[in-house]
Amino acid sequence: MGTDWQTKYLPELCMMLHMEFTGASQDMSRGDINSCITYIRSRVERWGVRANGDDRVVFDTAVLSLCLATLSEFSEWHKKFPVVSIAQ
Repeated sequence: MGTDWQTKYLPELCMMLHMEFTGASQDMSRGDINSCITYIRSRVERWGVRANGDDRVVFDTAVLSLCLATLSEFSEWHKKFPVVSIAQ
């Protein structure tokens, strides 16, 4: 644990978690998964689309969708492996 999730891009974090959930990677501890999910959830909760043109809005919307899909995927994964607890 102790990873600074702010040093990574959200799509990168989502892909790291997806690989953990599918078994393609086993690099993250359960504590790291928990803290990463908490970080993504906090970013989604304070999400704000930038008004820097249509291309940015499309990109921001795609990243938000990816984050929401990752949180949903975590919920399904968490049902199979309920050892991970999420602080809410």
